[in-house]
Amino acid sequence: MNLEERIFTKLFMNQGTVIGKRQIAEKIYHFTLEVNVHFTKLVPGQHLRLLLFPNEKGKLRDRVRTYSIWRYQQDGKKGYIDIAVCAHTDGPGSQWAKITKIGSQVLISNPLGKFTLDTSMRKHLFIGDITALSHFYCFTHNLLSQESIKGIIYGKDENQLFNDFDVTPGFTFQKTANGTETSLIAYCRALEIDPDTMIYIGGDGLMCITLNNLFIKELGVPRKQLKVKPFWMLGKTGLE
Repeated sequence: MNLEERIFTKLFMNQGTVIGKRQIAEKIYHFTLEVNVHFTKLVPGQHLRLLLFPNEKGKLRDRVRTYSIWRYQQDGKKGYIDIAVCAHTDGPGSQWAKITKIGSQVLISNPLGKFTLDTSMRKHLFIGDITALSHFYCFTHNLLSQESIKGIIYGKDENQLFNDFDVTPGFTFQKTANGTETSLIAYCRALEIDPDTMIYIGGDGLMCITLNNLFIKELGVPRKQLKVKPFWMLGKTGLE
């Protein structure tokens, strides 16, 4: 076993089986995975790394993809993980989403990540593109009904929006053309942000940078009120 195989053997300790697959929007798939493990310390907003096509030969790192945990449930000795996979490219994740069938196997890491829910504030503002939508839905599952929740999802096409498990979209859609869209920036600039609001920004890396600078440098929002996580960056691969 070479060094890469030893590293990946320690990381991907859990085996998952695809027990559910359906297309929920244009080029977006909802998968349900069954695992024989309980994630007892799961924090809302954590993600998983999946080793796709585990039985194929070739570089393992080229088949690793990261997906937000949309929902996690336990039943007896088994756990059930729901993820949303965007298949917008020709990369390994998109190919896996398109061709994978019920009964297929994947290897899964334990939950990871710090782009998690902060319940110390009573207002929550979510801003991101379609790739962040299931992540934000996970946050709303774990907020109390009396807390203020507002979501802004941006993108080129509203047809890529998909509902949460309760069938209620609940978020505002802002049409954009690229990661420096001036209309979205202007919309966010006009938002009223009070000291009891936590802002979560995810998705397109360029927009994450732009909005982070807008809130902190221009609007003077304290850094402790922002959590920012680029899910992807144009021209780059391998982002969490």
